[in-house]
Amino acid sequence: MTAILGAVLAAFVGIPTPFLVLLLVGIFLLGLAGVGTLGQRLQIGQPQPAPETTPSAAAPSVFDPHTIVTTLAGADLSGLSEPESFMMITMNVRNVSGFPVTITGVKGRIRCAGAECNWPATVEREPRNLSSSDSLVPCTIRQALGEGMMQTVAQAGDPLRISLSDLQWVGTVALPQGSAPLERCYIHEDFLVRGPFREKVTSRQVV
Repeated sequence: MTAILGAVLAAFVGIPTPFLVLLLVGIFLLGLAGVGTLGQRLQIGQPQPAPETTPSAAAPSVFDPHTIVTTLAGADLSGLSEPESFMMITMNVRNVSGFPVTITGVKGRIRCAGAECNWPATVEREPRNLSSSDSLVPCTIRQALGEGMMQTVAQAGDPLRISLSDLQWVGTVALPQGSAPLERCYIHEDFLVRGPFREKVTSRQVV
């Protein structure tokens, strides 16, 4: 060890002082650079903490109107002979949307023999609650018929075509983010009724 130290001191003998100072400063800086590089390598080898993530808001639930399935259950035209003529059409409704639905009415117009009814239709015993299941809920639509519509029905012949394709259910659907109105929930049912239907000349009724 003494021999090595002596050799190092002998190597610096004869070097001018300014150059010796610069040489020592350079050796010192190189040593610092080596320590910094070693520290970086040690940090790279250590496991890094996972970046913080901000939880995103859950996407709002979307209601599909096609999950309200409507099929014809029956039609009662006995009300055509009443002084205030009307017809009753019962639909079986199934809700497979996964959300509770409430029906409060219908919008649009029923067409009889190609003519649009001039009075709006209503839903009997509304509201009708549809739980999300495979059960069928009967919903009866009442369509009042004015005198002009009765003449159209009487002249239509046999069979009488009734179209509900322009009708939409009106109501609400209970989504997780809140209640929303039913939209584009069409009934899409056309059917024929056997007659004959004739108009009484005295009372202006159809039988």
